[in-house]
Amino acid sequence: MSSIAKSSVDAFKQSFSGRALTPEHTDYDQSRALWNGAIDRKPAIIAHCTTAPEVADAIRFANE
Repeated sequence: MSSIAKSSVDAFKQSFSGRALTPEHTDYDQSRALWNGAIDRKPAIIAHCTTAPEVADAIRFANE
């Protein structure tokens, strides 16, 4: 996990209405895969947004 505190990630997951994946989730590796195999990033959380408010929540969390 990156330098983001686990407590912050956990709080986001609890309040987020969309699907939030962390490294321990079974779909995490598939979700983080990119077309370019030379890039191998492991974000602290992957937010799957389906509504504009979910996008806003994810951006707000990322900015904090």
